[in-house]
Amino acid sequence: MKPQQPLTELSTEELNKKAKTLKIATVFMSFSMLIMLICGIIVSMKKGFSALTVTPLGFAPLLIIFSSQLKQVNNELKKRETA
Repeated sequence: MKPQQPLTELSTEELNKKAKTLKIATVFMSFSMLIMLICGIIVSMKKGFSALTVTPLGFAPLLIIFSSQLKQVNNELKKRETA
């Protein structure tokens, strides 16, 4: 795995592409977690508690990381617009 370049070294075009990718990943992950949570609640109501109920919590750190990275990329893009 190659080391990640600092955001300041990326071109504006690369930052826009990265922001778009991160936004799609964040939305998809949020939607998936919501579906997993709903399914977990339904299964819990019908059959009792299962591991499926807490599965969305396992994906929460990924959502936090994606959101944080998206915020950093957007901040870098804003800095470049004002400069």
